[in-house]
Amino acid sequence: MRRPAPGLRLFAQPPSAQRGAVLLVMVLVLLIGGAWFGLKLLGSARMAAPAGAHGLMAARDALLGASVAMVVAGVTSPGRLPPPDFLDPAEGPANYDGNINLACARAAWTNGAALPAVGGTLPADIRCFGRLPWASLGLGEFGAVPQADPQGIVPWYAISANLITGCIPALNPGVRNTAYTGFAAPATCKTVAQPFPWLTVRDYRGNVLTTRAAFVLILPGPSLGGQNRTPLPLQGPAAYLDAVTVTPGCNQPCVPGDYNNARFDWPNNVGLSFIQCAPPGSGTDAGFAQPYQCNDRLLYVTIDELMELAERRALQYASDRLQTFFATNFFFPYAAPHDPAAASGFGECQNGLLSGLIPHVKESSALDPLRCTHPAFDFDSANPPPLTFEAWFNTNRWGDYIYYAVAADCTQASPGASAAADCGGASGARLAAGAAANARALLISAGAPILAAPFAASRGAAQTRPSALVSNYLDSIENTNGDNRFDAPTTALSSAYNDKTLVVAP
Repeated sequence: MRRPAPGLRLFAQPPSAQRGAVLLVMVLVLLIGGAWFGLKLLGSARMAAPAGAHGLMAARDALLGASVAMVVAGVTSPGRLPPPDFLDPAEGPANYDGNINLACARAAWTNGAALPAVGGTLPADIRCFGRLPWASLGLGEFGAVPQADPQGIVPWYAISANLITGCIPALNPGVRNTAYTGFAAPATCKTVAQPFPWLTVRDYRGNVLTTRAAFVLILPGPSLGGQNRTPLPLQGPAAYLDAVTVTPGCNQPCVPGDYNNARFDWPNNVGLSFIQCAPPGSGTDAGFAQPYQCNDRLLYVTIDELMELAERRALQYASDRLQTFFATNFFFPYAAPHDPAAASGFGECQNGLLSGLIPHVKESSALDPLRCTHPAFDFDSANPPPLTFEAWFNTNRWGDYIYYAVAADCTQASPGASAAADCGGASGARLAAGAAANARALLISAGAPILAAPFAASRGAAQTRPSALVSNYLDSIENTNGDNRFDAPTTALSSAYNDKTLVVAP
């Protein structure tokens, strides 16, 4: 394993402690994702047979857990993903030890070739593709598998280069509305909204299932067609992953062509795709070149699903910061305006404002009469204020996506006497969100702007941000009508509604 770069963290615990850490991460994933997460991602598991499903889903959950909890090297914010385990000559000798390599291969890679270091920018032909880094993820059950893995038990793992080392400048819901328009130059990787395409996954007839996969897991299965999985030297993906030719005579719908799950030489990653193998007994017809030798099983997660999870993580984090603030000050902060032309400044705490964005921007002037005057908001002070956010939250501009509302009697104007106090003790000024009818503060993650029909009911047209209109942030009439009632946290998501409500303090 290559030595981690400064500031990156790896699991340092023994295997038993790693497994415990992963279990904690799984709990965190479930708490954040809830029922939506489990059902949504199961809908993305396209597997030819149930055998191996447990290993693939355990791998998926561990990767998502690491992304949420930021406990593995290379993961600097929710939504980033750890690099794979790959054959790196710098390890001397190269091996599959289950630990991540802080490096990825190039399109022209051959077995035994050196890997370029993964730094702040990446070349256009980078391929982040290798074995699941099971040891770094704490999945000790793979530890008994020989490194040569003759039975194909350890999943392989491909990740879009967009999600390695912060290549996308700000990883937040807005990335769901970006598009790949071509790679400008390696030096501009961190300034392009989407420098690389997402991964493509196809069904066994070549039909596209998605062009938006954030990562793909592939279970190789036993070797086929002369694949030689030698222990010395260890082999690359071609010894494990399979190729398929869908012929012009295939049963419609189908897309004839040559597909190879081990292919590296995709120009600039364009067209980079993975194909599911046919169910047992289905690969013998004239729609496939014979002999049909493919037993790879796939599971993938799209960038949309990944960002839903990252969004819930950021929302929970913001709630935790507000609760910490209350425990110190015995009141909640005022909100920040979402209007870019607001006199007090977009995203800056404004005295008396009960709803808007969570205050996340440093005040532009200490003399501004509209700024929050309590010392807790003095962003210009030499001492950090209680309401602060970690670098990942600010760098990825999560504050631009999180709407905040506070009850009038829980603000600076009427603080409580202790953390256990019921704010100022007033009545009739609380917030309602579904069954929570007496909330002191709540958050709503606005998600990505809805740009196409069916539009959000609140707007009736494409949403644009930043904006003076709350309907460009929130999607329902209830959330935008200006009263103290908001949608329940259990409100179903749809293509026209992506608000996610979280009660901070009932």
